[in-house]
Amino acid sequence: MTFTEVIHRTIALAQELDAVTEAALERVGRKIGELRLVRGDERPLGPPPPEWHALRQFLGELPPAYVCMTATVLDIGRGDFDAEDLLDAYVEVSERGGKPGELADHIAGKPLARYLTDGLEALAAAGVDPDELLRG
Repeated sequence: MTFTEVIHRTIALAQELDAVTEAALERVGRKIGELRLVRGDERPLGPPPPEWHALRQFLGELPPAYVCMTATVLDIGRGDFDAEDLLDAYVEVSERGGKPGELADHIAGKPLARYLTDGLEALAAAGVDPDELLRG
């Protein structure tokens, strides 16, 4: 699987999770009339849905370099780094990322679809071919 295919699969899984989460938030909002702040250990929407587990499993099965580069593209899409600083961003993400499973959990908790799409667009604008990133 090419890196671009990995990113597009991750975006698709993230969009499925976003749809389920949005529907759950709508139900909770209608049920209580307003959203309230919750303590960090509360789960107002219950346990993570199957879509979260599917996304987490997909990310967890990727080679560590792919997980790290996915996090790097996410950070570029979020605006933490410029696409031109890709190598420095990758090194920083890999140093702070911890174990691949922990990084996958971290990634799965972000608004992935938007950040990865924006990251891919930034790379394209900088003339970076995502499929060349991890070839070798």
